[in-house]
Amino acid sequence: MKVPKRMLLFLTCLLLLSGCASARSDPTIVQVEADPPLIPTLNELIQASKFIVVGKVDKVKPSRMDKYNFHAITESQVKVDEVLKGPVDKGDTLLVEQLGGTVNNVKYEFGRVVHLQSGHKYLLFLDQSEGGTIAPTAYLQSQYEQRGQQEMIFLGGGQHQEPFTLESLRERIKNL
Repeated sequence: MKVPKRMLLFLTCLLLLSGCASARSDPTIVQVEADPPLIPTLNELIQASKFIVVGKVDKVKPSRMDKYNFHAITESQVKVDEVLKGPVDKGDTLLVEQLGGTVNNVKYEFGRVVHLQSGHKYLLFLDQSEGGTIAPTAYLQSQYEQRGQQEMIFLGGGQHQEPFTLESLRERIKNL
């Protein structure tokens, strides 16, 4: 039985493509050493933040490259449960950008930046650029995960200035 050349070419391509589809490799990791500025005191962090909110991450979008194709960006949709500071209302959704993420099987890691995770509840200190982008005020000091009613667990890799509870933070913001 003679197989036509076109059929043989088709079957060869199909075999090659099926092999490519199953051959997934671990992402290449690109570590970017970043030395972002640290804000010395909690009062300064409060003052530097446009928004301070407690919210739950509804969704983490797939990472993408920035408009200059230089940095990977990961966006998270955060539904606001409580507003401690800023022009936002309870129930609003904020789109929070963070450096880093995986794009085209390349994982970009920026120092000790900890990414928000879907379904988790956080206390966030956020700032807004002139272009409207909302991001952590200080990348290594702006994220706390809520565990229990009052306890906030510091997630950043930077130096944590002073311990606080959510209640003491509310009082401090009122008094500033």
